[in-house]
Amino acid sequence: MKRLQFTYKLNISLDAPVQHHCFALRCLPQSDSRQQIKTLEYTVSPKDFLSLGKDQWGNLLAYGSFRGESKTFQVEVTGLAETGLSSCDPGGPPEREQIFAFSTAMTAADPALTEYAAIITGEHSLESAEQVMALLHTTMRYVPGSTNVHTTASQAFHQGQGVCQDFAHVMLALPRLRGIPCRYVAGMLPGEGRSHAWVERPFHNRKFPAAVFLMCFLPFPADGV
Repeated sequence: MKRLQFTYKLNISLDAPVQHHCFALRCLPQSDSRQQIKTLEYTVSPKDFLSLGKDQWGNLLAYGSFRGESKTFQVEVTGLAETGLSSCDPGGPPEREQIFAFSTAMTAADPALTEYAAIITGEHSLESAEQVMALLHTTMRYVPGSTNVHTTASQAFHQGQGVCQDFAHVMLALPRLRGIPCRYVAGMLPGEGRSHAWVERPFHNRKFPAAVFLMCFLPFPADGV
């Protein structure tokens, strides 16, 4: 078990002022079987109204609005977390995971990526997930600045390089071609001063047939962290 202090800052500057804007923020960590959030503080500016709730997936959600006019938007989240309590987390009902089996605009596979997926063996198993992760480590290179937030999985795979979000998008695209649910996760890694992206896949446990256990996979090579 480790105690980690974390700080997350978001600063947005606009070319022209906006008026009466609303916001929904999913950048607040919460306690689960893997970690316990001991302290949590967050500020949002500007705002007239701010409230805390949860979305349909159980994620903490800070939402609010500002009726005035502004060209900036700032968020800061700080706190203390105890991590390493467990290697996996029980998810929700198994039927809810199927929404993560569908491709999105960022993870839709082109013919080249579809052909590459044919070499993956196994079905909804831990081995197949580890195989995809190992293949990406040898197929793609971690190159900062080689892509941007609009780069799709197919584009990153075609150029053979990218950053953590691109590796994650490719690792999402491959199992989804076979109807296997998986989801994109953004967060912070211990000792890092920036956020990272990785992939979470559900696995069923015979001892707990009504639960889904979520396991994380780092699709980018270790030297890219």
